[in-house]
Amino acid sequence: MNAKADDATEKVMCAFKSGGLVPLDLHQYAVVDAHIRSILARAMENKWQKKRRKWNSFQRAKHEAGAR
Repeated sequence: MNAKADDATEKVMCAFKSGGLVPLDLHQYAVVDAHIRSILARAMENKWQKKRRKWNSFQRAKHEAGAR
């Protein structure tokens, strides 16, 4: 994940910490944190990161299809 996405995640997650707007227990906080990091990282990736992600996904699908 890039630094911009990491900073944005920290700002968003402040609302979910204890004493925030929507306090969550530790497990719920970890799940929400992982989802937000995933969404923001994907939204902020550059052209080459996107191409690499799609290529890796294609290679993984090709490998899984061959294993069947």
